Amino acid sequence: MFLEPIKIRSPYTGETVMPQITTHTTDGRTYEQVSYNDPITGNLIKKGIVSIKDAKTGEVLQDYKSGEIKSTRNIGYRQ
Repeated sequence: MFLEPIKIRSPYTGETVMPQITTHTTDGRTYEQVSYNDPITGNLIKKGIVSIKDAKTGEVLQDYKSGEIKSTRNIGYRQ
């Protein structure tokens, strides 16, 4: 699930929650991930991906703003 990294309200305490962004590189792609944790209880509210980038060029392959995937790979599915 793609998420926009914005401030949200906690459903547990009503406090404002800031997004925590982390990055991971796997299979030639860099995944930028966001998670929201309640600042008082520490409960995980939600977690998702902000963007997927090519690790070598830094080109954005997909992000929360676009619904399409820009990829050089062709993926086939059985019909």
